Amino acid sequence: RYGVTLHFAEAWFGPGTPAGGGVGSRLFDILGNGVVLRRSFDIFKEARGAGRATTFSAHGLEPDAQGKLNIALIPSRNYACIGAIEVLDESK
Repeated sequence: RYGVTLHFAEAWFGPGTPAGGGVGSRLFDILGNGVVLRRSFDIFKEARGAGRATTFSAHGLEPDAQGKLNIALIPSRNYACIGAIEVLDESK
């Protein structure tokens, strides 16, 4: 089993940024091996502003039959974006 931490920061949407907007400007679902882990993730809202970091973590994920963890970001408003993916072995 694995733990996954996804790292985000909203650099495009928000007051004073090139695109303007703010809460609700970028929404996407986070899936792990086809299972929804979080619906309508909003980086700006979670980080409480533009240019600030936030994370989302999921634990106990099992690899698929090929031994892979498949992480998908499915956009519902504008494109999804991510800064980094951290995977930790939780079986120890």
